[in-house]
Amino acid sequence: MVVGILILMFLGWLITQCSSGNDSNKINSKIGISIPDGTKAETKLLIENNFLKLRAVCPGLDKYAESLKFDGVDDNFESASEDAQSAEIKFLISKNSSGIPVNYLAAGNRCFFEISRDGSRAFISKRACQSICLDRDMTHNKKEVIELPLK
Repeated sequence: MVVGILILMFLGWLITQCSSGNDSNKINSKIGISIPDGTKAETKLLIENNFLKLRAVCPGLDKYAESLKFDGVDDNFESASEDAQSAEIKFLISKNSSGIPVNYLAAGNRCFFEISRDGSRAFISKRACQSICLDRDMTHNKKEVIELPLK
């Protein structure tokens, strides 16, 4: 009788562990982008060559992929000074962003993830977007823009 109860307890534990494992698949979903037709060739190439690097330094992009909607790409090559030129990847964060910690204050934001023209650095403005990127609360960060090396 005791052995039967122990087996039932073990099976209950096993079922709980297996079902919680399914949630981790959602957490590890990969974010993707589809660069629109008509995007300048240089911008497209810069983003294609560096998007995986951006995902590597911004683990929150993949973790919160279900709450992020790709919103296009852009560049400032003609309007910015040479040292400030970049291409940007834009995401909208769902207003009903389940899974994103509330203290990130991210719901409903539009995030701009900029990649320097030489592909060596990423820049993230907005503290909510920095929080999503780094998957930690950056709402009290004193820097307006964070700079991350892309390797």
